[in-house]
Amino acid sequence: MVNYSFIIPFHSNKILLETCLNSLYKTIHENFEVIIVANNYNEKEIDIKFNYPNLHIIYIKKNLYYAAAINLGVTYAQGKYILFCDTDTVYTSGWFEKLTRAFTREESVGFASPKLLNPCDGRVIDFGVAFTPFNGPHPFKGVLANDSLVQKSFCPQTACSASGIMEKDIFLNIGGFNEELGYSYADVDLCLRLKEIGLRTLSVADSYVYHKGNSVLSEMATFIKSDIKAKFMKYNASKITVDLDKYYLLSKENYLLSHTLESGYFLVEISSVYDKEWYFQVLNDLQIHISDIYYAGINSRDLDKINLYEKLPVYIQTLKFPVIYFVDEFISLRANSLWMQLRCTDNDIVIDRNANIRKLQEVIMNGC
Repeated sequence: MVNYSFIIPFHSNKILLETCLNSLYKTIHENFEVIIVANNYNEKEIDIKFNYPNLHIIYIKKNLYYAAAINLGVTYAQGKYILFCDTDTVYTSGWFEKLTRAFTREESVGFASPKLLNPCDGRVIDFGVAFTPFNGPHPFKGVLANDSLVQKSFCPQTACSASGIMEKDIFLNIGGFNEELGYSYADVDLCLRLKEIGLRTLSVADSYVYHKGNSVLSEMATFIKSDIKAKFMKYNASKITVDLDKYYLLSKENYLLSHTLESGYFLVEISSVYDKEWYFQVLNDLQIHISDIYYAGINSRDLDKINLYEKLPVYIQTLKFPVIYFVDEFISLRANSLWMQLRCTDNDIVIDRNANIRKLQEVIMNGC
């Protein structure tokens, strides 16, 4: 008897798929099946065969996109539970037992997701999704996997479905993934619909899965994603609760366990967020006071690296006032050892759009 059905939507990149399957079969010892929905107009991309037991491949000469591929795979599933499994995920020892134990422990949970880690540096890329008036940031994205902020399971509004579990009957009863959303926001939409029927989303702290993310998306696809977001908001604007502020409070409390905050800061704004004033108001509500702001500005979201000595005018190097650097992701400031020689950074901090509050020197020295 099959208890668990893993659904893998596959479009391209056979190496990632092979790695995913190898790690999956090494870590699962329950009664399970794996269903690969191989979909691509280019038949060469989906010319795949494997010798793993209980593995079924559905070949579709068409680009189904994520939502439709998952929905099709679920129609073939025999298990009571379905597990979403992206091609670019890699599984670690014990992840399955910890995830399923946490999921089945509470009846009010409709979907549970493990902690998703960046395969390059092992840092968190998804541990639930929160909301501002304009966006859905990932609280504490970029922190180390053992950071104290991500050691306790909790229930966010939504979470990423790159890896996760739910009951097949519930998935079918709420209509599965919304296929109008193609390959973006379908998981967020699903969680919000679960919320409407009184079921929560759970992010499980001790279950670890590596996830590359955007493994087959082109530059053009990023523009399509923006259009899909408009469709997503059409369906879900009224269901969303703005809640990122509560994660900032948690981050501040955690920061104060080993650091102090100054009475006022000069803020250097180097983010791509539109709703900057909302973020600044949150800082004010947290009694993190800003005396003045310098707008540096960037043209891309989530830059890997920002060189402060190239980006900021010399007068900021000589400021006696402590500085807040507001960025998309705090880890973008890691490669700034020269800045620590140009400026006294003892009291400078980094705050990012994912609710992280960190000491700049610790970020640069890779200590957090």
